[in-house]
Amino acid sequence: MSPARHRLTHVAVLALLVLRCNGASPSSEGGPPDGAVDRSRPDVLRAEGAVQDRSLDSSPYVPKAADIKFAAVHALPSGEQILFNDWNADPNAVYSMTPDGKTVTEVFRAFRVWSMGVSHTADRIAFSCGDPLQEQHYGIKIGDAIQHTWVYDVSQQTVSVLAYGNINDECHAFGPGDSAIYVCRRYDFKQDGSNTSNKGWRIGRIDLPGLSFTFLTPDVAMEYHLSPQPTPDGKTLYFGRIQIAGGKQQNAILRQALPSGAPEVVRSNAKSPTLSADGTRYVFQNIDDNRHLYVATVDGSSLVKVAAAEGTTTRYSPDGKQIAYLVWDAPKNCAHIDAVKADGTEASAPRRLRDCGGTGEFITELDWITR
Repeated sequence: MSPARHRLTHVAVLALLVLRCNGASPSSEGGPPDGAVDRSRPDVLRAEGAVQDRSLDSSPYVPKAADIKFAAVHALPSGEQILFNDWNADPNAVYSMTPDGKTVTEVFRAFRVWSMGVSHTADRIAFSCGDPLQEQHYGIKIGDAIQHTWVYDVSQQTVSVLAYGNINDECHAFGPGDSAIYVCRRYDFKQDGSNTSNKGWRIGRIDLPGLSFTFLTPDVAMEYHLSPQPTPDGKTLYFGRIQIAGGKQQNAILRQALPSGAPEVVRSNAKSPTLSADGTRYVFQNIDDNRHLYVATVDGSSLVKVAAAEGTTTRYSPDGKQIAYLVWDAPKNCAHIDAVKADGTEASAPRRLRDCGGTGEFITELDWITR
């Protein structure tokens, strides 16, 4: 789950809620869906929607780099590295860190980057961020409700918008061959006095380079679809599902044949799956064991505890031998970056790569890459 978030009903945000496909802070069973951020903290608030613009003037608003205060800072380094963001007050920044945590390079800045996903060739970084003039453009008062999808070109050090309008995109993951970007989307935000409502979260796909968008999962009342994980062959999609009934959440990991198969539950009482690069394993939060991190093979033949912590935003190292994740620190109101071996031998002795208490960063996203 992501840093503390808001609670919402399917038709109204009862307490500003923003969900990340793989979040950073803990939640109670009766609380907001996984990854939701509690706006009572210096956190987030988001929404999603159809690619239909609801700007207040007659001409559609098309976001530009200057609108999100984009600035290139340094070239993305070569070699193995961990990318992460600082979602603190503007300006927000995206950083590269060596896997030992000792060297950090600021790559670019933009307005409140929330979600990120890096292409397999590490030539592009897809991300979502807020609109500083959201109320003017969309009439929505809840901050960070609107989040468009952008892509950062690593070689050119420039950004361009891929999906925009009355939407909130999160959970960015490149598909096989980097021919599409999978997202979890909320959309169709509406403001009625002090109440804000929206549809979603649903899994969708942005095709590249044409930018056509397709929803892959249905719109079901009080059901949220997160953490899209396409397999390397593109034939199957794993994702997390949250069902809310009676003020409680029921979490499960589902598998769906692409392009339009029927979803099936592969693991109950589990959430936030992340596939290994070869598609043979996934790391997830095991609700039956205090949401600690476990690794399972996709055929269900093996189950290993890899971290005795409620880790979120999990990412495998490029060789599949390690896992980095965010771990929420309630007293400090931020998330650290920890890492463990993927075989379970460091489950009780994680390595701290980034201490948010010392840096003052509010990290919501990371990715482990090599280029």
